[in-house]
This record gives sequence, structure tokens and C-alpha cells, in this order.
Amino acid sequence: MNKKLIVFLISVFIFQFSIEKMFGQAGTLDASFGTSGISNMNFGTSCSSTKSTLLSNGKIILVGSITNATTGADAAIVKYKKDGTLDNTFGINGTVTTDFGTQTDKANNVTIQSDGKILICGRIDPNTLNPKFFISRYDSLGNLDNSFAINGKIIDSMYTFNVIKVQTDGKIIAAGSKTYNINGIFNWRTDFFVSRYNSNGSIDNSFGTNGVVILNADTSNFFTDLEIQNDGKILACGKGNNPSNPINGNHRIFRLNSNGTIDNSFGTNGRITMPSGEGYLTDINLKNNSKIICAGGGHTNGFEIYQFNMNGSIDSTFGNNGKVFTSFNALDSPGMGVNIQQDGKIILGGYADAVYAIARYSANGVLDNTFGNAGKVTTPNTGNAQSCFLQTDGKIVLAGSSNSFLMTRYWAVPDSTACNFSYGINGMVVNFSRSNPCSSFLWDFGNGNTSSINPNPVVTYATPGSYSACLQCNDGFGCLQCKTISVPGNTSSIENQNIENQNFTMYPNPTKNMLKISNLNGHNFKYEIEDMMGKLIISGATSEISTEVNLSSTTNGLYYVKLFDSNNCQIQKLVIEE
Repeated sequence: MNKKLIVFLISVFIFQFSIEKMFGQAGTLDASFGTSGISNMNFGTSCSSTKSTLLSNGKIILVGSITNATTGADAAIVKYKKDGTLDNTFGINGTVTTDFGTQTDKANNVTIQSDGKILICGRIDPNTLNPKFFISRYDSLGNLDNSFAINGKIIDSMYTFNVIKVQTDGKIIAAGSKTYNINGIFNWRTDFFVSRYNSNGSIDNSFGTNGVVILNADTSNFFTDLEIQNDGKILACGKGNNPSNPINGNHRIFRLNSNGTIDNSFGTNGRITMPSGEGYLTDINLKNNSKIICAGGGHTNGFEIYQFNMNGSIDSTFGNNGKVFTSFNALDSPGMGVNIQQDGKIILGGYADAVYAIARYSANGVLDNTFGNAGKVTTPNTGNAQSCFLQTDGKIVLAGSSNSFLMTRYWAVPDSTACNFSYGINGMVVNFSRSNPCSSFLWDFGNGNTSSINPNPVVTYATPGSYSACLQCNDGFGCLQCKTISVPGNTSSIENQNIENQNFTMYPNPTKNMLKISNLNGHNFKYEIEDMMGKLIISGATSEISTEVNLSSTTNGLYYVKLFDSNNCQIQKLVIEE
């Protein structure tokens, strides 16, 4: 084995070790979080979690309710460190509960102000004919903020708040439903409801009518989520239906101007209406401020995603004429939270018959076969996930409850093409060229020198030899790619040293059951197939110049194929799909 190959194999080992250390198989539980990827906390005699949010320092807030024998169910906030353990600097052992005077108080949602203060909203005594809503604000340690409203709380009747957001000017938007009697004790209806408050908790009378906007569509209407556009306009999604015939409900999306009036330039008269069956929309998000993406689902269609243009028209380039339905073969499987990765892929988390579930899609709505099992993941013995978010390192967190506050965290392995690079050699001078944009990067040229300034550096090596040159990209998930280059000394020609791409071919890729590998140099060779954790799945050797590898018993996902002959080594990614 020559010196060039030895050095190359060492660099391959370093690269593979780095990848295994940084990333697990896409969609697998991250064992460094909680206990083997699951953080499950029980509080009081019973408890349940509704929504979650991520703090700027990476810590996590969950809200819901905690029941005790004295005050019944109280609104609850629980704060975690980024590894899924409780943050004992918050409240009492990481928890804060607030009794609003009834036996059934529950926080429905949470948001964080720019100064770190915590806002929650919810419903008080929902099982009566006179339900109330609340908004309360806390400092970063969990104390009620008495500078907000009355003793840190807003309480009013006949409304339910399901979502709360903060505008860039500090004003607070909350949305849900308003319940009122039409005619007679059993003739009740609910309408879509949005209200806005000043940062001190007083009603903002410049919004709607005395700070309130009420929208009606069907007999029973409620907003589940809202999003504030950069121009201040407000998007809100929810469901409207007739309780006497719930399978004929409608998905509803509205857009309001910043003053609360209907934006008639959106959809039809400011709204979008789509048949929903028994499902409902749960989350709305902006995609690069150029598309609107909504998610939800339920009994009939499983996970649902819809993508719209900013004027409310359906984006026919996404999925099947603007929509994607994903079945988990479950009776009840709504998507509860949609997120956009920095590489443009879409994460939708929710549950399927009381187990946590995730699906990942390409930017145009195709299930991503490099994630989990054909793009989907379920985690047994969990419960009903109510929210999904991405941590700053790209890892995926689901949060919800199974009579507890339960979170799971998963690896989201990136496509390492952000770190692709090529190079040319002219004597002692090497011209490096990055293949893709990366705003935060580090070159390591293998000679003791590095660079984080020039994306396409030119390096003059002092002596001939083999060097391991690496490009690390820190955008999004981060990635690392290393190549061994041979600097021969002064020569008049520029040679391509792309050793990885000269010696072997393999196809089809992606594949399902079979992979054909050929050695272009006509030598005998060995092959190894490993998963993203470095576990050897299949290996073999052949005395022929080509061979076929049976993959029928291999799980769908992303793998590395290592190919060796007496002079060369090559690593390629392989996608095995259903």
C-alpha cells in the first residue's frame, strides 16, 4: 500500500469519526437528551403539556397544567436546559404554577418577549357556560410581573385564547374564540377572535373595535395559530364547523391589516376556505417571507401541509397542487407543528394514535427518504405531541404529554454538500474552490494554516507531500469535508486531485433492493456499507471488476459506501428508499 493511500485512509477515518461524533442517523433519538433521547417529567397528581418555545440561550419552555389536591389544575410553566434536564434556577425546581381561582386552569400557549419575559395565555374553567381567558406575564426567573395589567394578569370572560405572539413594537396579539349565547341556554356559538394589547397589558384601542376583532364563518369557529408578517399584517389559521355535522368542517385562514381590518387583497375577501373533514389546521409559518405554509390534519388525511403564495393563492408547485397528505395508518394523526430547516427541508411533528410522530419533506413537498423510515418516524410509549421546534443546532424536539411533560429529541442529519469543494494544483500552489455558499466557514489546509476569511483561497505549500485539507461549514447544522491532496512540487500543469470520483461507480442511487458496484480500474476490490453512526451493515469482496449487493433486508435511510482496491479508496453516500 503506497504512502498516498495510507495518508488518504487516515484522513477518511478522521472525517468519518468527526461525522459520527457530530451526527446520528437522521430521525433517530439523540441519546444525549434526557434519558436516551426522552425527557419525561411528572408533576403533582396529574399534569399535561400543551405548547413549547425555545429561548435565545437554547433553553426550553413548556406550558400546560399541573394538578394538586388543594387548588386543582393550575396553569404551569416548566423550564428546561437545552439537554432536557430541569433548570432549577427557574421558579421552584424548574416549575411555576399559577392558580386563577378555579379547579381547571390551563395554559394553552407561550411566547417570549425580546427582554426575556414570558407571556402565557389560556382558559379558566372551560367546562362552564361562562368560561374565562387569561394572559399573564413573568420575568425570566418565573415571578409574576406586577407591572403588567393587574398583578401580572389579564382575566376576562367568554373568550378562549389558543395562541399569543409579540409584535416587533412590543404589542401583544392573542387569538382564539369568543363564545356567546344566540337564543336560549342551549343555543351557543363561537366566533374567531383576535385582540391586541399594549406592552403594559392595557387594551390597544387602535386595533379593530376597541382592541378586538371578531370574525364569523361557521357555527363553531376557533383560531389555533397566528403569524405576524414583516409588514405587520397578521395571518391566523383555524377551523370552522357546524357541531351537528363535524365531518363537514372547513380549514380557515384569515389575513388582517396591522390595524385589525380584513386584508381584502388576500385570498377571497381576506380569507381562504378549504374542506377539512374532521381535521383542523394547527400551525402557520412563513417560508423565507415568500410563501405561507400551514399544517394540521386528523382522522382522514393524516398529516396535512398546504403551501400558499403571499396573496393567498395555492402554490401549485408544492406537493400535489399545493398540498401534501401523509398517512401514518392511524385513526387520529394530526400534524401539530411545522418548521423549516435552513436547508429548506420541512419538518412536521405531531402524533399518530398517541405516539409521537415526525415527517420530513423536501422544499417542494416530497417525503425525504433519508429521514427515518421513508421520511417518517414514530416513537412508541410517548403520547400526544402538541408542538415541534428546531434547536439552534438543527436538532428536532417534540413536546407534549402522556399525563406528563414529555419531550423527545432527534438527529436531523444535514446534506453535507455545503462543504463540497474542489481544487487544482500547479506546482506548490493549490487553488481551493468552495462549491456552495456558506456564511460561516473554516478552511484547514493540513499544513498548520487555516482561514475563515477567503471562501476560495490560494495556498502555497512549503514542501511537496500529502496533506489533509478540510472545509468546515457552521451554517444550519454544520458539516465537515476533508480531502487528501498530493503536492508534487513544481510542475507546469494543473492536475485535478479528485481521487474520490475517479475509480469506482455504483448505481442505482437512490436504490431499493440492489446496488451494482464497478471498479473502473479493473482491479479486485472490497466494499463496506455503514450507517451514519458508523455501524457496519454489509461488507464483502469480489475478484471480479463488478458485483451486485443485495439490500432487500436493509432499512431505508442514508448510508456511506466505502470502496477499496490495492491503490484507491472511495466514499460515497447511498440512499436506500422504500
